Amino acid sequence: MKSFAGFSEIRFSLNRPSRSAVVKWSGDDSITANVMITDNGTVHLFQQIWKGKPVGSADLDKCLQSVSNLTSTGGATYKLELARGDKERKSLSWSEENETKELGQLRVLLDQTLYLYFSESLACMKRGRALKSAGAPDDAIAMIREGIDVLGDRYIDEPIPDDTSMKLSLAEVRYDAGDSDQAYALLDRVLESRVQVYFENFLKKRGFSCDAQGDGASLGVDALNSP
Repeated sequence: MKSFAGFSEIRFSLNRPSRSAVVKWSGDDSITANVMITDNGTVHLFQQIWKGKPVGSADLDKCLQSVSNLTSTGGATYKLELARGDKERKSLSWSEENETKELGQLRVLLDQTLYLYFSESLACMKRGRALKSAGAPDDAIAMIREGIDVLGDRYIDEPIPDDTSMKLSLAEVRYDAGDSDQAYALLDRVLESRVQVYFENFLKKRGFSCDAQGDGASLGVDALNSP
């Protein structure tokens, strides 16, 4: 069974005011991601199962080996739970405001291995599309924007032609002009494109495929365009 720094289970989560996400690896060839989005008093669960062998790094192993030397800083934006079999368990929590340099490095390495932000961004895309289909374009736009913000520039692996920034600017112009439908279409196209590039760069190249359930069903390289 594969392990990272001797740990056979890793659970990494984040909490936001209206959204939470958790990714979990339990020593097998898959990563389970659960994202819960709350809007209008309803909780929507998106589950993605990334099937493939997680690719760690010497830096991640080093950080995990020294996790006992790190101290929780208060707050609960991020939480890391580790296990070695049934006998040894460790946990660490911290907030964005109190994140130290060491915790920041650990967070980045965990995300690069377990795809936390990508899974969250993908769930925002699905929820945004559902809101648009339900006739709530402004809420849909807000959700798609959140997905774009969450993913940030993490989709970039190496310099490639990218016109999505121009589309973002045009989307804001259309929105300010009162054309919510066109603004949504542009924003959705930007997020879809960046999600697709991320998948190609960081999952598909590593042999990952996707199995999804719940409101997030049919997510994957062949179904990212599904409404």
